[in-house]
Amino acid sequence: RMVSDNRDEKNYNYFGVFTDMELFHPVGEMVHGFTATFTTNAPYAWTDEIVKSCSSTTSIDITIDCKTAERLTPIYPVIVVTPHNNGNVGRLPVSITTKEGKTLSLNLPKIPVTIDCGKTKIYDHLGLVSFEDLGLADVGEVYWPRLWYGINAIKITGDTDIQFRYREPRKVGAY
Repeated sequence: RMVSDNRDEKNYNYFGVFTDMELFHPVGEMVHGFTATFTTNAPYAWTDEIVKSCSSTTSIDITIDCKTAERLTPIYPVIVVTPHNNGNVGRLPVSITTKEGKTLSLNLPKIPVTIDCGKTKIYDHLGLVSFEDLGLADVGEVYWPRLWYGINAIKITGDTDIQFRYREPRKVGAY
């Protein structure tokens, strides 16, 4: 990861690989620095991680203003769901409905669960959680919440804390 310091005082992150490193020897064998080649296949830089948190006891409506530079491609967030235990045992039904009118409904264990919408994986502190354990019979019908450019209205149902984490691509120099 490389971070650039631009004139507009915003940091942008570049993700890639250092493919070549050469030591710099101006006099003798003493190393005075190095030259590195950084390679990336992404046409964009990325913002620092953006976090939107909320708490629901039954149901809550939230909005996320997504300012991605890629207006026709959605961003798939990582969603961390932390159930309020309130002394209860068993499972907790949680649903996340986006502005598209599509819903991800899960029957979660009463422990924190991470939903990686981009990688289509759900896991807890022990590792991957099976879709069957979450009440998802037809895996092909799972809706993975996503954020589009602009205001995203999201309805969350369940007795839980929820955190959305994501990065927005930026066309450097365009803003």
